[in-house]
Amino acid sequence: DSDDGFSSRMASALHDLSSAYRLYGPHCMVGSYNGGKDACVIFHLMRAVHADYCRGMSMRQQRRQEEEAGSGNNYCNGDDDTNGSFGNENDVEFAIPRPRVIYFQHRDEFPEVLSLLHDTVREFDVEMLAFREGVSFPEGLTHLVERNVPPHNNGFSYYTTSSSEIVGKYAPY
Repeated sequence: DSDDGFSSRMASALHDLSSAYRLYGPHCMVGSYNGGKDACVIFHLMRAVHADYCRGMSMRQQRRQEEEAGSGNNYCNGDDDTNGSFGNENDVEFAIPRPRVIYFQHRDEFPEVLSLLHDTVREFDVEMLAFREGVSFPEGLTHLVERNVPPHNNGFSYYTTSSSEIVGKYAPY
């Protein structure tokens, strides 16, 4: 009985995350991660759904390209007035984005937790947006929603508040 309860909760969580990815895409999905047990479980569920979503997108793009190649549809053959300067949008390979998470720094955070956060970013190639101490959860979410902070290249970004703006400072690990 307990396995059935766990399985149904797991299936429900995966379904909900998959629906969110389908509706919003990977660039708008951001998980909250603090290194705790619950956050670790959700993080790994999110990674699984992220990988499945991106695999599906890549496969769909590959099928479209194969169909176009088979149908003779070549938008870059120079027969139009562009002289081949513009290609088919499907010629661009689907770029797999890194999973994104946020973290709100605490004054009394254990060094082991900070180490886990850095290790997670490195090991799982995650984009982590870390808000410095003093940034409230609502302020951080407002910042994300209003600006949809684009992913960076190297994993860790720190943000602090001032009276009028949340200002970002890149901090490599």
